[in-house]
Amino acid sequence: MPELHDLVNEWREGGCIRSVKWHTVNDDFVCDICRSRSEKEFLLDEVESLMSECDNCRCWVTPIVDIQAFGDSLDFTPEEGEYF
Repeated sequence: MPELHDLVNEWREGGCIRSVKWHTVNDDFVCDICRSRSEKEFLLDEVESLMSECDNCRCWVTPIVDIQAFGDSLDFTPEEGEYF
């Protein structure tokens, strides 16, 4: 779990990531807890405690970039309907 802790800290320090999406391998070895979280979004501040409840069912999270915060960090604000 130390790798996740470091990654979460990097995301938090960057300021552009405030939430993550939960993923599972989606096979028979995934626990019921993680199966219920699959493909749902969670705040960055809660993901470490959620991962500690998981025991070897091969879950991972992917960051969800806050476009507004990302634009602010570049001194750029996307117009409505403008996508990257």
